[in-house]
Amino acid sequence: TFLEYVNMRLVSILREDKDFSGVSTGTGMSGNANGDDEAGERTVRTNTTGNVNYVQVTFTLGSKYTVNSNPNADKYESGLIPLDSVRVGRGTFLDASTSMEHVCQEYELAEDANDDTQMVGLAVGRVAKGVFDDGVEQDCGPQAAMCTSPSSIPDSFVSFNIPLGSQVFDGQASNDLSNNIFVDFVVNALDPTASGTPNNGDDPRQMKTTLTASIPIVAGGINIFCDGYTAKTDLKDVADAAIVVGTAAGAAELTRLRIIEGVASTDLAAVNSTQIDTDSIESALMTLVLRGSESYFASGAAQTGGYSLELDDLITLHMMEDGDAGSVVDGVASNSKEAALMALLNEPADDNSDSNGLDTDGYKLNGAFKFNIARADGIAKLEPTAELLAICPFNPPRPAAGNVELETCITRRDVRSRGYPARTGSPFPTAMEIFNSGVMGGGVVSAFDEADELGAMDAQVATGEEGPCQGDSDYSKASFQDTDYACEAGFMTSILGDSEYARKLAKDFVAAIRTRYDL
Repeated sequence: TFLEYVNMRLVSILREDKDFSGVSTGTGMSGNANGDDEAGERTVRTNTTGNVNYVQVTFTLGSKYTVNSNPNADKYESGLIPLDSVRVGRGTFLDASTSMEHVCQEYELAEDANDDTQMVGLAVGRVAKGVFDDGVEQDCGPQAAMCTSPSSIPDSFVSFNIPLGSQVFDGQASNDLSNNIFVDFVVNALDPTASGTPNNGDDPRQMKTTLTASIPIVAGGINIFCDGYTAKTDLKDVADAAIVVGTAAGAAELTRLRIIEGVASTDLAAVNSTQIDTDSIESALMTLVLRGSESYFASGAAQTGGYSLELDDLITLHMMEDGDAGSVVDGVASNSKEAALMALLNEPADDNSDSNGLDTDGYKLNGAFKFNIARADGIAKLEPTAELLAICPFNPPRPAAGNVELETCITRRDVRSRGYPARTGSPFPTAMEIFNSGVMGGGVVSAFDEADELGAMDAQVATGEEGPCQGDSDYSKASFQDTDYACEAGFMTSILGDSEYARKLAKDFVAAIRTRYDL
């Protein structure tokens, strides 16, 4: 035969659920036949119910061959792949037990008549043409054209898609190859180099052959589109956020601190940076308060599937300016590290997607941060870009002799995968979690008094148990002799020194934060 490199693949496109009405009772594209509540905005879910399927056949021809088109015949009888010749079936063997159906003839007749109600596909998965096309043409899918015989083949490569219908592969995967998709059609080509007379022994100008092929339906052998669950949701849709700058020994001192409310309300758009000038490390301590939205989480498992609000990753940037502004644009020196940093932060986001779906290099939030997608774990991890680390490294190099930089920028990872990493040589992590009232270290304390809770933490230390810094298995209190260390107190002593004042300030500050925000 004059065909080469014949290949087949099975394609299944799931239904993308875009119905945010709250309660949906419809089927079709919503994929929500049970009327389940959909709490949350701008979320996208997919559903296997109503998936649409097709088989793709690809092959190459010799470079000398072209399409054989008969000007006196239509696409059903002429062209590289006459549509009347296309047959497909599902079965164990290609014999009398397998019904081979003319699905392309039926599909194209409905296309010509502009009839979206015409049922198409195999008898085992027939579906209205309009419903089938809606599934294929989803943004998350390949948007492939069905039953389209190419009018030209400049690269000698042919790709032909045959509609199978809906849910044709459901429950059919087997390891013994007992379920297969069979394809059979005619390839009709011309050889322009053949200019002689075939009856005189010259090469024939017209070439036809039948392509018959099969592919088994096996687990892992189906190309699935629209199988992702994405939630490009603004934080304000699910939580309220505030930043408290500094520390306070009680409610009265808390009123003297700078508190930035509503930092989550960005509407998925860039926001101007808020400058925080401080004169000491302690006064630069930032407490991020996240409270789940009452309307989003109120109904618990019935509303959100038992999910809770968690802080997976947090990276902070710390800059010391040199005081020499030079030329200033919008308050930022044009030749400064700050200007370079702001340029990165203002770069537009890029989801690294193309017509084939999401690439493996993740989602770029801006020029400074990106998400790396761990597909096996089903999570995305926040990471700094190489461009950011070139300006603000984790560990700045020692400056050359006589060239001390007065403007510095440092990147610090405060939270990583819900854990609190500690820098080399430091016994304490770079961040801590203020536990919900009555909950610490995975245990529940009967009294909500802060002193009682921290006393219970101290008891853990005395018995050599794991400390209550959630998410960081490397941080154990058993290594410390002073039983006054608790998660909050130990963290505060890393800032203000190992003193009774620092440990008491930690307890009082945590109590003040809990009281103000009703944690």
